Amino acid sequence: MSNIAIGRAPASETNINGVIASTDAAHEWKRCWEYNVSEQFPMKRVSEKDGMTVVEVDQPHEGFYIRTDMLNGKMNGNSVIFSGAGIAVAYLTFVDGIATGPCKLNDKSGMRCFEGRFENGYRQGRGKEFDSKGNLEFDGFFEKGKRLKMDPMVEMDQYWKEYNESGKLISISQRDWLGRMEGVCFFYNDNEELCRVSEWKEGKEISDSGYCKLFDVPRKVWCKGYFENGKLLRNLPMSEKKGYWKVLNDENKVVRICGRDENGKYEGINYIFDNEKITRISVWKEGKELNLLKQFKGQIMTEYTNGYKSYEGGYLDSFDLDYPRNGNGKEFCKDKNTLIYKGEYRNGRRHGKGVSYQRNKVKYERNWIAGYTQQGLTITICAIIILLIVVFLLDWIMGIVVSFLCCLFLLIRWKFPKSLGRKICRATNIQLMADYVKERHWNSESTASSNGSMKNESNNKKTKTRRGLWACVFGNIYLSLIFLLLFVILCVAIVCIVYHTTVNPYVSLFQSSFTVKSFHYNRVAGFKLSTKPFLKSIQVGSDCFMSTSFVLIKSLNSLRSISIGSNSFTGKKNGYGNDQSKYFCISDCKLLQSVEIGEYSFSDFGGQFILKNLPSLHSLIVGKVNSTSANFYSVKSLTLQGILFTFYYS
Repeated sequence: MSNIAIGRAPASETNINGVIASTDAAHEWKRCWEYNVSEQFPMKRVSEKDGMTVVEVDQPHEGFYIRTDMLNGKMNGNSVIFSGAGIAVAYLTFVDGIATGPCKLNDKSGMRCFEGRFENGYRQGRGKEFDSKGNLEFDGFFEKGKRLKMDPMVEMDQYWKEYNESGKLISISQRDWLGRMEGVCFFYNDNEELCRVSEWKEGKEISDSGYCKLFDVPRKVWCKGYFENGKLLRNLPMSEKKGYWKVLNDENKVVRICGRDENGKYEGINYIFDNEKITRISVWKEGKELNLLKQFKGQIMTEYTNGYKSYEGGYLDSFDLDYPRNGNGKEFCKDKNTLIYKGEYRNGRRHGKGVSYQRNKVKYERNWIAGYTQQGLTITICAIIILLIVVFLLDWIMGIVVSFLCCLFLLIRWKFPKSLGRKICRATNIQLMADYVKERHWNSESTASSNGSMKNESNNKKTKTRRGLWACVFGNIYLSLIFLLLFVILCVAIVCIVYHTTVNPYVSLFQSSFTVKSFHYNRVAGFKLSTKPFLKSIQVGSDCFMSTSFVLIKSLNSLRSISIGSNSFTGKKNGYGNDQSKYFCISDCKLLQSVEIGEYSFSDFGGQFILKNLPSLHSLIVGKVNSTSANFYSVKSLTLQGILFTFYYS
């Protein structure tokens, strides 16, 4: 039996024990579903009728009855509630006597008035209410039997706006079929200001950090970014560091610079700030800190490598440079925490005076320049210069290309250092090296001036002039080196072009064949080819090299054939002469197989004719058979050594 009483005051309502009694029958009927079904339709008597269980209902709906199934004295399964007139007013499901599951409710005339579901005896979750004519009156969510003041959002699909009794927005959320909060939900305070963001599942808060996107209804603006500890953070993408975000607090101060994964969790290297001062740099993955890299306390930075302290000392407060070592500091062995260096640093590199240790004992004391010892840097610079000279000597065009690439590198290092990465930039900080040299030079001049017994205006002017020159050259060492290399390239190009057009023809180090068309190189004084490892053939046309005084082909280990046309290498066209200073020599060409020389070529060569160490030579054709050719007409000395060939001469 129920403890429900019904008041009958006209045109008024009385709330007794959570049940509304009203003189307005229609209104009373609609309001009854706002309360627990078991209290509105309590069991009075159970009987069997036509093979079915019938439960008679007590007040406040005495006279109604329920057709259902009974289990252990409680209603279970699909059931129907009938009015006293036998009209079905509810189709619902009971579980252990409690209305739970889908339902359809009608008014006393049998007209549909609600579709939805019950949970624990109350209308709960998504449901629809209809008016007396069957038209849709409300489509939304119910909680504990009553409508929630919620409207669907147009701007955000599947999101709902919830309002309080005063009509103020209190939340924006997704809901599941039971009306429980789902996904990322947004909550507002009494001033309709966003006060909390969190992630929910099945009506329970599961996370207060992540990524969100919201249309802020009171302000009519879109907000997107990350939330942490329930607070929506201001996240600004960083143009200077792709994929990273600046996280600002309510005071518009940076609290973190970080990367995020697709779920909004911290990823990659994170920079953590306190009052806009760096305090910690660490590696994160899936929102968890994996590895501490740097820790900051005041002016002291401590670096860690694989969990071990590797450095402790000063640092440069620069995010762009990744907070490098700067000033005085100590460096430790990465696995034993043993001191290995104590001294000065500049921009992440050892720079200045420093002491190296081995087994906690002083090993040596040196001056360091941008990470290199002074002696090591000198050797490195000398090696680079020697290497460039060797490249120029091997092939001047290759030397120019290498020098131009050096210019390009210097330009990138000067103008676009970030494109090279921090490690390469620190290892090639030529400006830091130049500043060190300039400071040492100025200090030596100052010392010399202070030790001198005579000081005059002339010496001071010279000193200022020298310092001005040093400042000009070393003020931007990258630009100075670029100009120097370009000047070297220009000078070498001019000299080599003049040399190869007047002294000796140019053949590239990587060239496989050398071909000269007729009537070319007639101003060249000599013809010398050696140490060309890839050269396989030499072909010279007619009327070429008419001013050449010697031919020397030596140590071409890939050379296989030589072909020379008519009237080449002679100043006596279609004639002959006797110049004792002109000579012809081919030697040490192990693969050379054939030599062919046209008529009247070398006709005025009167010096030596040498063929030496040509083991593969099997064909030597000079001039034309049965025709006057006058090749080597005045040669007085003929040397043939280390060859085996068929010889034709006319």
